[in-house]
Amino acid sequence: MSFTYSVKSTSIFLFFLVFLVFLLFNIKNVFYYIKLFHIMRIFENEDKDVFIEKLEKNKYLLKIPYNKDTKQGSKRKIFWTNFPWRNIKIIKMSSSKEEIRDVVIQSESIQTLSEFLTRRKFNIGYKLALQLFTDIGNQLKTLEQFNIYLGPLDLKDIVVIDEHFFIMEDTKNIAVFSTKLRLQMNQMKMIKKWQQNKFSAPEITNIKSLPVDIPIQSSYYNIASLLVYSLFKKHIDLKKDNTDEILENIKNTKLYWGIKRCLVAQPEERYFLII
Repeated sequence: MSFTYSVKSTSIFLFFLVFLVFLLFNIKNVFYYIKLFHIMRIFENEDKDVFIEKLEKNKYLLKIPYNKDTKQGSKRKIFWTNFPWRNIKIIKMSSSKEEIRDVVIQSESIQTLSEFLTRRKFNIGYKLALQLFTDIGNQLKTLEQFNIYLGPLDLKDIVVIDEHFFIMEDTKNIAVFSTKLRLQMNQMKMIKKWQQNKFSAPEITNIKSLPVDIPIQSSYYNIASLLVYSLFKKHIDLKKDNTDEILENIKNTKLYWGIKRCLVAQPEERYFLII
């Protein structure tokens, strides 16, 4: 009995010894592949079912659940059907039986807005800032036409593909608003709490109880606040800050007036327009 136990112990010891030797000689490769895995996944939503991975140089995979026969799936279908695909170079698009769609994209780089700003040290310049405001604003306005409303966006919710900017879908912050008219505002009824961040409109931040009616113009404030941060690394607070002082460097430009129209205290007075 003791002999058998000794043989087993020796076998286990030898196994772990061989394993340790293997690790010692391959430790660099192990860390390389761990690091590579984390680098490859560029974007991932909270549900982890929408993500972007790097396949190889200048080639990326965007994976999206699409057209599922559920209430949430119908919202998702509207989002992706009206996604600004024209601003992306698509190599291949395919779907599986489970209705998961794979989109292979050619691009020099794909990164979140947070990474983009950090790498450029928040020096994106007027041209790119105008592109950011235009791309995100147009995407929001398109979704509005189908009664789709997005909750407060954060830097991680926006992806930069080459020099275009895209909102990536996260089901936790998608809702359908009603078309009833109240005080000349389209409203949606908020029944569960959304994520809040430093870019949220005041009426979102000040919510005390649910349900509550939310104006769709809250998203205009949200994108303007994101833009101010992207340009000046400043979280704007209408109660404390002088907007004109913050925007002094772009005063009287298209972007200046576009931001000003969105950063209004009263939601019904906000509108998205670039002229």
